[in-house]
Amino acid sequence: MGRASRRRSAQRASVTAKVFSSAPRPRTARSLPVPWPLREGLEQLGALQQTRAELDGSITALVHALTAQGASWGDVGRALGLTRQGAGQRYATRG
Repeated sequence: MGRASRRRSAQRASVTAKVFSSAPRPRTARSLPVPWPLREGLEQLGALQQTRAELDGSITALVHALTAQGASWGDVGRALGLTRQGAGQRYATRG
């Protein structure tokens, strides 16, 4: 990120803080009462999110194992329905 880009980002952040700092904080989902029929659906949604996180972790681990064994990003991308570049951007380790 260049100097001008950092400056614009800082300016946007200060303007955003000025605009939204005086606005009242909206009530969060936890502070609102939830009607009984929705609770079961929300619990299911939470369970699905947990399963999704577990699956994402398993997929990431398998992708790393496969690429360590010599699979190309093109191979991984085809298996996941992504492009080579998309697979590399999503699963490549950064460091």
